[in-house]
Amino acid sequence: MEPFTGSAPTTPPGMRAPPTWAMVIAGIDPDPRKAGELATWARRYWAAIHAHTGGGGYINFMMGDADHARLSATYGDNYQPLVALKRKYDPANFFRENPNIPPGAAGPG
Repeated sequence: MEPFTGSAPTTPPGMRAPPTWAMVIAGIDPDPRKAGELATWARRYWAAIHAHTGGGGYINFMMGDADHARLSATYGDNYQPLVALKRKYDPANFFRENPNIPPGAAGPG
């Protein structure tokens, strides 16, 4: 857990108060053979704790597991306008090495 400070803690649409804490779940071991086991542990931990959070997530902490539903929940009402921007300015999905909104993504709902 780490505190959100600086300009980041603004109140997202639909929330009563700005986020004050961020949680990073990291499964780390020097033995690469344990990578699968640690990834499973981290995903299970996230699934167990997520029901007790404000939903969504901090986009810069997401990795390869940032699927459409998670991105849509994170961006909320801003998701559809971001999809439209992606379709207009990056229809070939050149910028895709991050938690990404694909240009063909459907809007929430």
